Amino acid sequence: MTTPPLPPSSQPPRKERSGCLLALYIVLGVGAVLLVVTVVGLFLFARSETGQRLITTAREGITLAQEAQRAPGTDALRAAGCSQAMVMPMGRMLELVGEVAPQASAEIRGASELRDDTFVFCELDTETHPDLECSDIARIYGEAVPNAPERFGVAIQPERGRETKCSGSYGRDGTLIEPLEDDPPQ
Repeated sequence: MTTPPLPPSSQPPRKERSGCLLALYIVLGVGAVLLVVTVVGLFLFARSETGQRLITTAREGITLAQEAQRAPGTDALRAAGCSQAMVMPMGRMLELVGEVAPQASAEIRGASELRDDTFVFCELDTETHPDLECSDIARIYGEAVPNAPERFGVAIQPERGRETKCSGSYGRDGTLIEPLEDDPPQ
């Protein structure tokens, strides 16, 4: 025996998919495929020799920056007005650059402004400390670190700006030894 068909009012209405929902499914599908391809690509790159070298260099660069922010003399520089203070060993930094770009490292080593192995960097709010100059930063660093080198590089970068306020090679007493290239006399 066959069952009689249901009257038209008792049959469930047929659902139609909207065009927006179909477009959303397509976008989500493409996004999922791109995500999988990206993850696989990054995994393969990270396992390659070049990827391992870049990851190791990046890790060492982060460690170097953290050490530079905690180096002797940085507390005194921050107390004087530097919002960020770093004392960077340039030889070690150039080794890291050489891992990624040997040609750039050789060019940097030849630059006269990097004759100093120690470089003191101060990011400064020049509105609240307009009178603080590189000679002041050099003197503060030289007083805070008794075994500071006889000469070291110094640079002040304003918080709100791209141009360096001042830079040069200085002695522990704040005496300018030589300006960096393209710097006006200070």
